[in-house]
Amino acid sequence: METQVLTTSIEDATTRAKRKWEEVWGNPIESKRNWQRMAFIEGIAILGALWMIWHLHQAPTQLLYVLETDKAHEHVQYAGLYQPTNMDAATWDAVKIQGLTRFIEAWRTVTTDKDAQEHDWDRAFMYLGENSQAKAAIANWYAQNDPIRRAQDDQIVSVQYKTFDVEGKNTYGIWWAETTMSSTGQTTSTKMYRARIVYDIHLPTSEAARQENKLGILITEISFEEVQ
Repeated sequence: METQVLTTSIEDATTRAKRKWEEVWGNPIESKRNWQRMAFIEGIAILGALWMIWHLHQAPTQLLYVLETDKAHEHVQYAGLYQPTNMDAATWDAVKIQGLTRFIEAWRTVTTDKDAQEHDWDRAFMYLGENSQAKAAIANWYAQNDPIRRAQDDQIVSVQYKTFDVEGKNTYGIWWAETTMSSTGQTTSTKMYRARIVYDIHLPTSEAARQENKLGILITEISFEEVQ
């Protein structure tokens, strides 16, 4: 008896649900309106998703925090445009000097690997402000000291960063040593250089430059000389 009552209740519920479905979707006019509502809502959701994808694609790739640093502030990994409030001045200097050191290494290194040399050439210009004195000066230097030609003349140059000094709010002096060797490994000269660098911080426009120059430190003025 109880089984029969339970079966009847289930059948009644099923019948009511079926009737309700037919009332909503069986009427052609009402059915059309419901499908239009669903299509409209779905269209809004798709547009929202497309906008989010576009927004994420346009957003610059950067992380606004220190990733890694050692006690001597010699090795710092950082990406972002601004000094975090909890970062001390010494670490902030180290962050910027690391970017400038990468520029000097890309600029002054000479290697027999032509592909690597061309890559270094491109990397160096990713640290130079557009239409700046620095960009014109480095372009002129490359014209007179073509590293590919120097490698063909049996010159290999390695660069070693030494130290820096602060001249102003946006000006550093960078010191480095250059060792010139032959392809057989014989050292022909070791010289010390210093560059006076004035910089600004702006996120580079190209994705390749943003990947290389995550801090966005762009050199606007540069002068350099050999020192004793």
